[in-house]
Amino acid sequence: DPGRLQESLDDPEAMRISVWDFAGQEVFYTSHVMFLNSNCLYMVVFSLEEFLGREDSANDNTAERQKKDAEEYLRFWLGNIRTFAP
Repeated sequence: DPGRLQESLDDPEAMRISVWDFAGQEVFYTSHVMFLNSNCLYMVVFSLEEFLGREDSANDNTAERQKKDAEEYLRFWLGNIRTFAP
């Protein structure tokens, strides 16, 4: 209902939703903390394929490295959220 939507947009007490897709490259890591606070809901999305290893990996060392990288990446994000948005 467009009328109802307009009413909620005009209400200063209405909930606002912003969706941010943080760049995953290390060069952007320092800017992420500006957006992390305890008034937010966080959703961490990652590929289980990366975490569990790809079937098409050429050898076991590559698969293990992929798993380790994925785990470090996931720990990084969860650690940042825990630190900056308690």
